[in-house]
Amino acid sequence: MTPDYRAALYGSYVRGHQGVLPEQPNLPRMAADVLRHLPQGRGNPKILDIGCGQGMLVRFLLRNGYDDVSGIDVSASQIALALQLGTPNVEHADLFEFAGREAGSCDALVALDVIEHFDRADVQRVFDAFSRLLRPGGTLILRTPNGSSPYSGRYLFSDLTHGLIYTNHSLDQVAAVTGFTDVRVYPVRPVGSGALQRIRRMLWTIIEALIVAPLVVETGQLRGHIVTQNLVCTAVKDTASMT
Repeated sequence: MTPDYRAALYGSYVRGHQGVLPEQPNLPRMAADVLRHLPQGRGNPKILDIGCGQGMLVRFLLRNGYDDVSGIDVSASQIALALQLGTPNVEHADLFEFAGREAGSCDALVALDVIEHFDRADVQRVFDAFSRLLRPGGTLILRTPNGSSPYSGRYLFSDLTHGLIYTNHSLDQVAAVTGFTDVRVYPVRPVGSGALQRIRRMLWTIIEALIVAPLVVETGQLRGHIVTQNLVCTAVKDTASMT
């Protein structure tokens, strides 16, 4: 269960940590990290945003043609803000309790900046809950701090509710024992339009190559090195899984 210290911090998350996030600058990020990975050609997929916060992604997906979108968050203050901002279909709920009553109800789950809030002992339980919520063949989309980034500590220690961060390899590990297949991991590079964003992308391309070069020399592997501060992971619930 969530330790008491986390419960207290989540209770004042809007005031004590995140504040009210500006929506417009985050739209390109949501499109890059979520929209392109969602199920296509399945009619009207049921999508759940776990850790929905102030409801930004729920509103974004509703505006982009997904009609059956809802969200949950363990922070009452975040849900209160989401409702204040006019977000429909959101509720204050614990992931594990919600998975127990809504098993097999979702075509896609999105969990942005969520799994790092759990400790090592909770990892399998968290992914089991994801698997329980999804229908066979359903899609899981995660974004989380990248343990392979040289700046991983910046995100790990930026929030006192953080417990564990992941790499592409550790995500493969937990997926293998919780009923997920087709695990894919993507870097979270600068996005957006305009001259400033183009300059950021160009500079990051150079910086990324310089960070990756020592890893290539040490390991002899030319590909597969993800060094951005965050990573996105997608996985599919095994159609044979009965979880």
